[in-house]
Amino acid sequence: MLDPWPQTVAPQTRLQEAIHEKHWAERRQVIQALASGYYKDLQRWATQLAACGHTVRFWIDPDAGSVRPWMPRCKHRLCPWCAKARTIHVADQLEAAMKKFKRPRLMVLTVRSNERPLADQLRAMRDAFKRLRRKAEWLRKVVGGVYVIEITLNLKTRKWHPHIHL
Repeated sequence: MLDPWPQTVAPQTRLQEAIHEKHWAERRQVIQALASGYYKDLQRWATQLAACGHTVRFWIDPDAGSVRPWMPRCKHRLCPWCAKARTIHVADQLEAAMKKFKRPRLMVLTVRSNERPLADQLRAMRDAFKRLRRKAEWLRKVVGGVYVIEITLNLKTRKWHPHIHL
């Protein structure tokens, strides 16, 4: 089995604890699930996730006399650390976009949980959203916008819940 922490088994300093403690259990589960996969790509992703954030590099600017730490990341969508960084980046982009609207509104479009495969549910939801955006009333009243598709899993029913945030 691949060691989820190739350099250390546990945080060695308080700073390491502060950076890593929130995501360690989740990270371990993702890495072990990928590492046990049959396909080479899954094992490669597990290795990348395991190495993510374990080294610190420094950008040194002798002219300015500054030193900046930098932690290389895997940027894999299953990595909890990189997902957090991506969330912050996307939130900043959304906030900047929202400032351009005169009267921004929030709308959530959803489909009822059902037994259909997730891919079929997503296809139906996107098709319905496309039809909605072509309606005359929508075209008259909606100017611009940003949308994000989110998918959650109901752990009790084991059903997917795709929805669109506008």
